[in-house]
Amino acid sequence: MKRAAAAIGVLALCAVMPGSASADRCTAVKLRAIGKGEGGLLGCQARAALKGPSVERGCDKQATEKFRTIYARAGACGTPTTEVCEALADQCRDALRAALPDGGNSSPSRCEAARLAASGKKASAKLGCYAKAALAGVPVDAGCLERANRKFLAAFNRVTGCTGDNAAATIEALVDSACVDDLVTVDSTGRVTAICPIATTTTTTSTTTSTTDPACDVCSEGRALDPACSPCAATICAATQDPSCCEMAWDATCVAEACTVCGVDAAPCPGTPCAP
Repeated sequence: MKRAAAAIGVLALCAVMPGSASADRCTAVKLRAIGKGEGGLLGCQARAALKGPSVERGCDKQATEKFRTIYARAGACGTPTTEVCEALADQCRDALRAALPDGGNSSPSRCEAARLAASGKKASAKLGCYAKAALAGVPVDAGCLERANRKFLAAFNRVTGCTGDNAAATIEALVDSACVDDLVTVDSTGRVTAICPIATTTTTTSTTTSTTDPACDVCSEGRALDPACSPCAATICAATQDPSCCEMAWDATCVAEACTVCGVDAAPCPGTPCAP
């Protein structure tokens, strides 16, 4: 087996299903759902670059709900849970926004908005290529992937005047690594064998080994968390605290609340009051 690109971190591969090299409609639908979800999330970032962060939360919620609906509609085919793929899609969004940070309500950036939107379209198009391959049980079409690359570069280079100037190759590689390669695994022939590998971080001491689940990280901003995923999330999302953290998004306010309310043992976030 090999990833569509070099793996980042320690990955536990989740098999699509026995005989994954054969035609697989379920996996194809889920790959399309992920692609559309990433495109939607990066489209929301494009809107935020023009109108400010106030539009982001509601837009993200709509994009995430659409993704969840389509992903669930595909049925069960041995693929990871919605939450695992959703967390990886959120990481894609966050990585691209960090790399293309310009814009907002005080200084709108049409340039940055266009490049964020182009990044989302590229991710969606490439995952669509893999979806077609999974549906037919054949290797991914290199021409399909290359067309997505060309469209992205044309859109990216059409605008100027923001952080992304002269960084087309860097952003192109980031879209591939964070938004495509981290979401799909292929074999040596280019056939899809798995989606949404689960990234885990393992810390070993003389007495303990612990694994951090990226789908329930109270110390990082991202998607809304399931209150059942940890005692800290349940505490923060209780009606007396901040239910929006488990309904809309786990934002900077939620992270700060986790550090101050849950306590050092429950939420030791480096660089925060929990663990300065």
